[in-house]
Amino acid sequence: MARYGQAFQDRAVADAINVRQFAGAVAAVSAQANVPALAAGQDRAIGLGVASFMGKGGVAMGMSVRGGNNSVYKLSISSGTSSGGGLAVVGAGAAWSF
Repeated sequence: MARYGQAFQDRAVADAINVRQFAGAVAAVSAQANVPALAAGQDRAIGLGVASFMGKGGVAMGMSVRGGNNSVYKLSISSGTSSGGGLAVVGAGAAWSF
């Protein structure tokens, strides 16, 4: 029974390490989600977003373009700001109104 308890404890420690490794990525995608949307009546916008998760930061920049009366296109890029550098996260989206 003691071996099972130790294995469970080892797994919990490994899971905690994995969460910390991805904290920068979570901050990066949260920063993307916080880039403001295109304002009503505007055709183009550039915005910035920032976020923090478990002590790691994320920054993002995005651009939105109105493609006519019924469509909006968005592109964003972000990165975690961890000490080892972060890989870029790229997102794109489109919306059509009717």
